[in-house]
Amino acid sequence: MPTPRRTLCFTCGLVLATLAAMVGCSGSQKRPMRAVSVMPVKRDVPQVFRGTVGSVATFAGIDSVLVTGYGLVWGLRGTGGGLLPEAVAGHMEREMGLRGIGRGAQLPPGSPLAWPDGRGKSPRELLRDPNVAVVVVYARIPPGAPMGYPFDVFVQAVNATSLESGTLLTTDLQIGPSEPFGGYQKKQIAQARGPIFVNPFGEPGTGDRGSVNLQVGRVLYGGAMTEPLKIDIQLDEPSHQRARLIENAINSRFPRFPGDRDRTARGRNDAGIALTVPERFRLNPGDFVKMVQYMPFDINIPPEEFARRYVEAMEAEPSLAPELKWSLRSLGERAIPLVRRLYDSPDIVPRMAALEVGAALGDAVAAEAILPLAMRGPSPRRVEAIRLLGMVEGVVRVDVALRELADNDDPTIRIAAYESLAARAQRIQQRRLAAAQADLIESSGRFLSVGEIESLSSLWLPGDSIQGVKRTLVSGKYLLDTIESSRPGVYITQQGIPRIAIFGNAVVRRPLLVEVWKDRLMLAADPDDDDIRIFHRDARGRAQVITVKPSIEEIIRVLSHTPTVESPRPGLGFNYAEVVAAINAIWQTGALVGDFTTEQDRLLAELIEATRSMAAEDRPERPGETPRQPLPLPAIESELPTAPRIDDAPRIVPIRPTDAGA
Repeated sequence: MPTPRRTLCFTCGLVLATLAAMVGCSGSQKRPMRAVSVMPVKRDVPQVFRGTVGSVATFAGIDSVLVTGYGLVWGLRGTGGGLLPEAVAGHMEREMGLRGIGRGAQLPPGSPLAWPDGRGKSPRELLRDPNVAVVVVYARIPPGAPMGYPFDVFVQAVNATSLESGTLLTTDLQIGPSEPFGGYQKKQIAQARGPIFVNPFGEPGTGDRGSVNLQVGRVLYGGAMTEPLKIDIQLDEPSHQRARLIENAINSRFPRFPGDRDRTARGRNDAGIALTVPERFRLNPGDFVKMVQYMPFDINIPPEEFARRYVEAMEAEPSLAPELKWSLRSLGERAIPLVRRLYDSPDIVPRMAALEVGAALGDAVAAEAILPLAMRGPSPRRVEAIRLLGMVEGVVRVDVALRELADNDDPTIRIAAYESLAARAQRIQQRRLAAAQADLIESSGRFLSVGEIESLSSLWLPGDSIQGVKRTLVSGKYLLDTIESSRPGVYITQQGIPRIAIFGNAVVRRPLLVEVWKDRLMLAADPDDDDIRIFHRDARGRAQVITVKPSIEEIIRVLSHTPTVESPRPGLGFNYAEVVAAINAIWQTGALVGDFTTEQDRLLAELIEATRSMAAEDRPERPGETPRQPLPLPAIESELPTAPRIDDAPRIVPIRPTDAGA
């Protein structure tokens, strides 16, 4: 009888023999492994750009992104509550339930989400409310947008004939097209909310869509990033040494400041580097990304040597100037002495590129070269030169010249000068706030970041600086600027922070009779009257009469002000769109002394660009399959039938009375 010990030994021997046989068999059949060759990435870049970050790496997460979402608008004047597709209704009911909106909630009297007694309306009841509507929200997120980045959003009604007077409730925005109830839900990266700005340059308040599409609008600066998209630098060929070189070069040029969430560059491995947009580039992340892409990463070579190479290349090949300017900007102030060689270049392309670099890097010498172009240059270059004057630091001559240009006959020149004056005044205010950081810490209890100081400085300008621009925040709704000028006029913005700029002594002629919104608002004055009477009837039929001076500024403030216990003076509580519509109505009667101008819309062009990019990526998988339309775009495409041209330069559009040219 075998013992347990003998059995164990026999079993182990059998297993070892079997393994040996298997190894022998496999050894006779094993084939040599083929060497896997990885094709190196070859980039066709000009010689001068060799050694820049973009020449050895790919940047992921820097493309414009289209975000969308279904949202709820309240505060309409009986133009909502129409039929909804069942999937959309189900989606909205679910979203409202998740947000705690619905029957059973006790809300303050007068809430748009409740009955008169304060009982919350059910989601289904809200969707049928004529003062409520469902909208689709669209927005374009620029490359590298950081946390809190503000942007404009476009809204399109689903079940309303007009979005006038509406306010968008907080709406989550996801990447790509929104899917209603039952559809695939994508990552949410932003939110949008705020009053809707409907095109006021037509007959407002009538619901007539003959000349103006009242089913679409926008929320100016109503979007904000909640989950920034990550930017990764992916090396073409993995290398720990190269990754460290790039990381050190970026962090050396863009060090971490108070308020920054992380180091600018953080290596992840031998093939990837995470890039974070610094707080000081919060409002122009695209510029930061461009500088990193075109930045040389060999820190053993002095920046002056790189600057010499780039300047010589710009002289030899002017066509490379639009890219080389980013390389020069990435070098910082040490590039300035060499860039100055191009300030008087006979070739306008490298000359303008060099002047932009000098202005961006704070070179006061650049101002002396820009001034002749701004005062007497050719028209296209003149506006660009005026914009650059707004970027340079100091130099009293610049402010004097811009004040002179603010009196120019051409409204485009005049408004460009105002924008530059405002930018310079804002930087002065920013320095004042930074110098008072100790007092700000005491009042707020914490250190304010560069971005927070920048935001604060944009909301109020005292008007005591040489720039002659005074700015106030009107009832928390929009900015009102007044500019010293001999040519009266009014300028309104349609992008970014809502803003009305009043040039000189803009007043209203008498006699006056203006009727807006089917006589819901009237402005009247007899020939001998010193004041103007404003008649207003609200949605409940309550009438009010306010007497004001004929100053456009005074009229605007009365239209906007909402009376409170702290500030009980009379006012109508209009939002930005309603105020602009009233000014337009005054202008249409010929009663406004001065010009009335606005800026050309860029939002639609940006949306179409982002949508077309998405459509190009979303190709059919099978032959003959119809490509999927990423978004319902009739309203957008009809607004901009031609190919969009997107840049940051304002396009000034004079507003003409409806009977002009008749």
